Amino acid sequence: MDKLDELVGVMPSTTMYDSYCYQFPTDSGLTFYNHHHHHDPFIPRKRLRETESNSNVLLPLSQKPKIVSSQTHQQPSFFDQKQQQQQQQHQLLFLLHNQQEQYEIDSFIAQHAEKVRADIEEQRVRQTTKLLSVIQDEVERRLKEKDGEIERVLKMNWVLQERVKNLCSENQIWRELAQTNEATAISLRTNLEQVLAAQVNENHRDGGGDDDDAASSCGSNCVEAHGDDAEAVVGKICKSCGVRESIVFLLPCRHLCLCTICGSSVMNCPLCHSRINARVHVNLS
Repeated sequence: MDKLDELVGVMPSTTMYDSYCYQFPTDSGLTFYNHHHHHDPFIPRKRLRETESNSNVLLPLSQKPKIVSSQTHQQPSFFDQKQQQQQQQHQLLFLLHNQQEQYEIDSFIAQHAEKVRADIEEQRVRQTTKLLSVIQDEVERRLKEKDGEIERVLKMNWVLQERVKNLCSENQIWRELAQTNEATAISLRTNLEQVLAAQVNENHRDGGGDDDDAASSCGSNCVEAHGDDAEAVVGKICKSCGVRESIVFLLPCRHLCLCTICGSSVMNCPLCHSRINARVHVNLS
């Protein structure tokens, strides 16, 4: 646009062109025609058309020397130079302003991008820290649970070990008691066999009687006329109910005078009336 304005300013106006044409008539001998003036009534119409066509042809040719002449005779004035300098300065300032705005926009975008990146990085670090904290809390909770389970298992193991020790001790005690009871049972069986044998011999010798049933082998105040170890006759009935067979051997009086039912309910011997401490069922079959 500035170059176009310069060309427009350099090009002569129509009035200047007309004056130039009047000052410098053509050398071809053709009549010059000025389209801004009235037609000469004495010029023929055919000649008039030729003149107009020649003027139209000569018009671009005349502009060239006019432009050259304007460069020679019409130098740009100080005002035009000043205006051109101002236009150039305005263009330069406009470019600088655009560059400054572009730089500011780029700087703002870069700052905003950096801020967004920093915010995203901070958020990522915060989320990572939070996630690690949650994971650490969960791990600590599970470790505490495992420690509690281990402690409970150790305590249970200790209890079981103590229980095993107690069971072993009880087993040893019961074993020793069983051995003792076994020895006692053997001794009682031996004594019972001896007493039964003595009772059979006594019955064969004396012929039997009810008075012999009161004899005891415990060394009490019983009369020794009928024998020291007199017992109830084998095959006699129970001295408590008088119905069933006597198969319960009483201790410590050593009397065989009760049946199974009476032996579990009677607390004193029906013969010597001593307290019963133990009962032994005798299989006489």
